[in-house]
Amino acid sequence: MAKTHQRQLQFKALKDYTRTEHGGGLRAGARKLARPLAIKSPMHVVLRSSRATGSRSMLRKAHFVHVTGIVIKFAKLNHVHIAQFANVGNHL
Repeated sequence: MAKTHQRQLQFKALKDYTRTEHGGGLRAGARKLARPLAIKSPMHVVLRSSRATGSRSMLRKAHFVHVTGIVIKFAKLNHVHIAQFANVGNHL
């Protein structure tokens, strides 16, 4: 009987880990959980800097070329396909 109980606990833990939905009425009144990561689906990612203003803006010529090169380099190294890219000065 103890083995059955242990299997049920393992299955429940696995079920909680592999959830595919997040937010809305699912967790109303409950503690917030991390969003599930879907690596096969497109994602919107924003990288922001509070210091990238004025002379440190990522839109300045020297910075723009350097930042774009870094993004492309690390995308290739990590096998990430970039569908769209925008440099707005203080965020990418």
